[in-house]
Amino acid sequence: MKNTLWWPLIIAVSALATGTLTFLQAVTPLRAAVGFWFLLVCPGMAYVRLLRVKSVFFEWVLAITLSIAIDTIVAQALLVTGNWSSRVALIVVIVVSLPGIPIQIIFANPGQTKES
Repeated sequence: MKNTLWWPLIIAVSALATGTLTFLQAVTPLRAAVGFWFLLVCPGMAYVRLLRVKSVFFEWVLAITLSIAIDTIVAQALLVTGNWSSRVALIVVIVVSLPGIPIQIIFANPGQTKES
């Protein structure tokens, strides 16, 4: 597997693990750690990698910043509409993050999608 395909896998597994631990109401410190990791890194990293930032440091800074922005926008939208629920917020953040996975895979192998 190419190095560029690791992040889509990490994002997908993190989303699955966070959703599973949350909706099964697992009583474990792992639930908080996995949820924190997913909410802090994955939504932003799903899209920041598309920018092909040369510096790993700036890629991480942008990913964390974008993740916090996405999480905040989702929470604010749910509050304003009067539909606040932490589970709904998690579902929305996961749904917002998932389209970045196939987009990263497509852009990681652009030559394979074209016919010769």
